[in-house]
Amino acid sequence: MAKKNDNSHYISLSDMMTGLMLVFMFVSVAFMLKIRNETAEQRQCKELTEKYFEKKDDMYTDLKKEFDRDLKRWNAEITPDLSFKFTEKTAQFDTNEAELKDEFKEKLKEFFPRYIATIMPYKDRIQEIRIEGHTDTTGPCDISQEQGCVLKAGPYQIDGPYTNEQKNYLYNMALSQARAKNVLAYCLTLGGDFPYMKDFITANGLSYSKMLKTKDGKEDLGASRRVEFRVLLNAEDALKKGVE
Repeated sequence: MAKKNDNSHYISLSDMMTGLMLVFMFVSVAFMLKIRNETAEQRQCKELTEKYFEKKDDMYTDLKKEFDRDLKRWNAEITPDLSFKFTEKTAQFDTNEAELKDEFKEKLKEFFPRYIATIMPYKDRIQEIRIEGHTDTTGPCDISQEQGCVLKAGPYQIDGPYTNEQKNYLYNMALSQARAKNVLAYCLTLGGDFPYMKDFITANGLSYSKMLKTKDGKEDLGASRRVEFRVLLNAEDALKKGVE
């Protein structure tokens, strides 16, 4: 009796090839969709970046135009990152003190209302207006010794098992915070939209964490002792995350 011709194994192979082709097709479609989505996200990120830098450049230009004639006599500067820096410490505070000197108050009286008026057209783009206090690295403790410095009682007293260098840093943190707070307090007396200011203006003491250096890489003590007004735009965090 002749054997029955059995082609079942050919059918299974055919089904297998069809299944593989479907899998390959689905993978290809998924890959193309991913590429398309990534391209859309890249376009969105590019548009956001362009708008951010356009507004940042516009604000920088407006600030330069408003204050260009005043910078030299105020010993101040404006940088493209939207920071307005007062760099002459002797005209702002006495050594180790946080009370504003009369000369600095006169500068702020002339500066602050114009500053707020200049940036208000961008208020919908503003995330925060920071008043930053900065110091140099000097302090009451001798950092050549690891321990042994006892800070006198007062607003900047530091208690705890810290090294002398750490005590200097914390001392300057408290000092810079007090200076920034007093600048903010004085600026509030100059008028303006207080409900807006209380929501968007902050006082930040940064000790010497943002010290400035000379061209040869050494700390510039005089330039490091400063107060800055810095504007952060509301797209800044998103852009930083995009870069990361």
